[in-house]
Amino acid sequence: MKALKHYNAQRAQGLDPIFLASDLPEIKNVEVWVDEDVCDYQDAREEAAAR
Repeated sequence: MKALKHYNAQRAQGLDPIFLASDLPEIKNVEVWVDEDVCDYQDAREEAAAR
């Protein structure tokens, strides 16, 4: 449920949702969704926000 709320909050901001394990540190033993996995998406989001 926390991941879904996180997703919905990003959508409400008009973002293409990106989930990083570090966004929800209370969820333990997450072996995916680390910074390296989504760096290209983060770069694209930052470029879009700058426009």
